[in-house]
Amino acid sequence: MTLKAGQLDSVVADLAAVIAAAPPVPEAPAELVTAPSEEGDGGSIGPWLVFGGAGAAALVGGVMAGLAQSDYDAALEVTGDPEAYTAHRNSYQTNRVVAGALFGLAGAAAVGGIVWWLLDGDDDEMPTAFGVLPTHEGVRGFAAWRF
Repeated sequence: MTLKAGQLDSVVADLAAVIAAAPPVPEAPAELVTAPSEEGDGGSIGPWLVFGGAGAAALVGGVMAGLAQSDYDAALEVTGDPEAYTAHRNSYQTNRVVAGALFGLAGAAAVGGIVWWLLDGDDDEMPTAFGVLPTHEGVRGFAAWRF
């Protein structure tokens, strides 16, 4: 069907034929990849991953804070060049905000990891699991864990 500019037309599609022609979606794998856990330790790896994320966010926040301090010092040393001063000031403000956000994220992740670790028990009804399934549209990832 070819339409010209300004021309309207209606199309009726038989979706049942389209759905029937589509390749089937693969089922979930029979065996899920579970996080390693020693027998009887009563915990999962999830809280430790959150702690690691908190540490990484705090580390990057510290680097950004150091860059902010460097830009602040450079802005104080600039004399007679308003453009250089403005550039250092803007960089300082950006790095300061990013550092604060990363420190906040690190604190929230640490608290979340502690809560998760404290609430994590010996119940093995649903282990921590991660996976990727190929579909005809691409891939589908999933994660499952318990609180």
